[in-house]
Amino acid sequence: MIDRILRKFGYTRTSTITEQLDFGPSIRKRLDEHREDVEALARRTDYLQQYPEVIHHAAIQDDFLLRVYHLVHGAWPGEEGHPNTVHSVRPRPEILPPCALPEYPANRNRPWPGVDQAPRD
Repeated sequence: MIDRILRKFGYTRTSTITEQLDFGPSIRKRLDEHREDVEALARRTDYLQQYPEVIHHAAIQDDFLLRVYHLVHGAWPGEEGHPNTVHSVRPRPEILPPCALPEYPANRNRPWPGVDQAPRD
């Protein structure tokens, strides 16, 4: 009954969202396999050299999967002190640019590219 009332007002329980996002192979496995695929493409083919825009698409996909991982587990892969990150995820492939998520720990104080950071009066 509570879920029905929440939905009426546009709310959903966090546990429901987590269950829906982490279906089938877990998000940890999906992120790890995505990175494995990118590494294999870089190592075994020249596809990424022929089509460099694919690197950009793979980086955006990696960022998306990182965000879903964080939503589901409440921590980033490999973040110490969180019981939900016990299972490892391989590191981001070196061929990909750094994570662009503003909430990602390495980016919290980094300005968005192309955004004027001049002080306001």
